[in-house]
Parts: sequence; structure tokens; C-alpha cells
Amino acid sequence: MTPDDLDEFIEKLPVTGTNEDPASPGAVLPADPNMSSITITKTAENLDHNDGFTYVDDTVRYTITVANSQRDTAWMAVVVRDDVPEGIEPVDGTFKVIKADGTEVEVPNDAYDKATRILAVNVGDVEGGTNVKFVFDAKIGEEALDSDVGNIAKAYGSLPSGIPGDELNNRAQPGSKFVPPAGWPAYEATHSGISNPDKVYPSAKVSALNKVRPSLNKTLAKTGDFNGFVLGGVSVTALMALVLLVLAWRKRRPTA
Repeated sequence: MTPDDLDEFIEKLPVTGTNEDPASPGAVLPADPNMSSITITKTAENLDHNDGFTYVDDTVRYTITVANSQRDTAWMAVVVRDDVPEGIEPVDGTFKVIKADGTEVEVPNDAYDKATRILAVNVGDVEGGTNVKFVFDAKIGEEALDSDVGNIAKAYGSLPSGIPGDELNNRAQPGSKFVPPAGWPAYEATHSGISNPDKVYPSAKVSALNKVRPSLNKTLAKTGDFNGFVLGGVSVTALMALVLLVLAWRKRRPTA
């Protein structure tokens, strides 16, 4: 066997090992939850008044909770969306996700798109027996006086058995803003979604018929102006009475 033949023989030998890491085994995913075990609730708390009414300039705190009651399952890559009504203005610096273990994650202000009024954020996987929350504050504006400011929250996610590979391997971090790559219609068509059944209003006595009330600060200012006017009127009346008394006294004085 010539040296060339030996080299050719060696090249044809089967490779029994490489310097590359072995392929990692496929991830074991949780079971699919029954969608009836996935719930979303939205609550509102007026931080300025507790009389049941809401007034222009009040601050309201909204909490959206996504829960999974079925053990050993997970709803994956969950996104929360809130279509914010006119007159409800989210406050920068108040957005946060509260994970299942209680950890709070700040959400960037640009998670709220002022042009479309859509507030959307990634909240992560919701495992069985846990819940995650999205919290934000909003200021009540003048537009709310004549508007129906009730709304619902929505959540979207993927079942483990049907989550696309790229989505599984590149799941967004909880607390990051969410923008669907191909737009909302395409995203909604390929992801399961839920919403809270009834509209949520800023406080107990606000509804589609009972609107937000004018600002108490402005009402008090107007009342103060009115009171000032009344007090001024009383002062003028008292002065006129004093003048009349002086004139009457002069008439009664004997002439020299």
C-alpha cells in the first residue's frame, strides 16, 4: 500500500467523535391547559376618592390578572392587551408586571401606543396554580365627562402543543412591550385569546349611564368665587347701611 493509498484509507474511516457539543435533548413542555381554566380579571381602584364616584383629574389604578387553575399545565408566551378609552390616560412610570413569585418588573412607557391607544405587554408563561398581573395608573381627563370609559382587558397565549418553534425558543421577557410582527389581526388568528366578560369602570358608581364627574378642584374654585362674590355683596350692603345711618343722624342733629 502506497502512502497515498494509506491517506485515502484513513479519510474513509468512520468518524467516532467530534469536538462539537452533542445535540441537547428536546425540552419537556408542560401539558396543555383546558382553556376554561384560564381566566382574566380587571379591577380598578380610585386612588383619590372613595365615595364611589370618579372625577376629572383623579388617578385610577388598574390591575389585570391572568390566572391558570389547572396544575401541571402552562399557557405560554402570554400577552396582555388593554384598549384604553378616550379620557383615560396611562401615567408614565407606573407600568409593571408582577410575576407569579411576586417579583415586580418595570414595563417601558412605550408599551402604550398613544396613536392607537393600545397598551400591550409580555407577561410570560402562566403555569398551573399561579397568576401574573399587569398594573398601571391612569389619569382621568376632560374627555371622560361625556364618554363611556368602561372597557375590557384581553390576554393571548399559546398552548405548549402548538407553540411555534421560533416563539418557543425566543420567548420575550416578562415586562417587555409587545408589538405583533405581522399586525394584530394575524396574531389573533394564530393565538388563543380570552377577555374579561364585563366592562370595568374607574369606580363603583360610574357606568355607561353615570359618567365621570367634573373635577372637584374646579368645582371648589367656582364655589370660592361665588362665596367671594356673596361676601363682597354683603360688604357693599353693610357700607350702604352705614351711609344711611350717618345721613339719618345728621338730619336729626339740631341746627345751630
